[in-house]
Amino acid sequence: MKTKFIFFIVLLISIKSNAQVIIIPDDYQFSQLMRPNLVTNTNYEDIAGSPYLDKNFTESILYFKNDSAFKLPLRYNIFDQRFEYQHKGQVYSIDNPADIKRLEMDNRIFIYYNSKHNYEYNGYYQLLAEGKAILLLKREVVYREAEKSNGIVEPKPDRFLHNPDKYYVVVASHEPKLLKNRKSIAQIFEDNVKKMETFAKKEKISFKKQADLIGLVNYYNRLQTN
Repeated sequence: MKTKFIFFIVLLISIKSNAQVIIIPDDYQFSQLMRPNLVTNTNYEDIAGSPYLDKNFTESILYFKNDSAFKLPLRYNIFDQRFEYQHKGQVYSIDNPADIKRLEMDNRIFIYYNSKHNYEYNGYYQLLAEGKAILLLKREVVYREAEKSNGIVEPKPDRFLHNPDKYYVVVASHEPKLLKNRKSIAQIFEDNVKKMETFAKKEKISFKKQADLIGLVNYYNRLQTN
């Protein structure tokens, strides 16, 4: 009886592991799931800086909500808030982010957050911690036009500038809230304010250090299981 039970568990694990087979898409799969949109504006040689997290393509995995999983070279265009990928020598953008569960690229996990109430939150985030509360990293790149010298300040070319990273917390599927200082704790972790404030003080949490913020959110999620 015990042997049969172990076999059943192994079978379930095998079925689950095979439910999401990672494949390199053929033309039919590519057109059905990726909805290919050719990218033409990929040349930013005349603009200082870069709109990309990394301009090189990195072998990555796309997990779809229908349990398909594709392996494709990706790069993240932060300025345009899109992921671009290579397929048969062409560069395309992912134009159906709502169909994708997550993207794994270079040991990072990205998700697309789609707000039903506030479009300013729509876009790609890096997932840093998850549970009842999820911690999200939002990157932002802005474009600045060239500026002529006024005789005192040096001229500046057209350029892309990377703004400081922002960290958001989503609790129980509510809207993202900016985690920027100690006052944010009461606004975000409403059901455990005192414990969270005590933890932040005791651990000397820095709201500018990613590792500290991950620790803070992980602590909150542990409270939910106690």
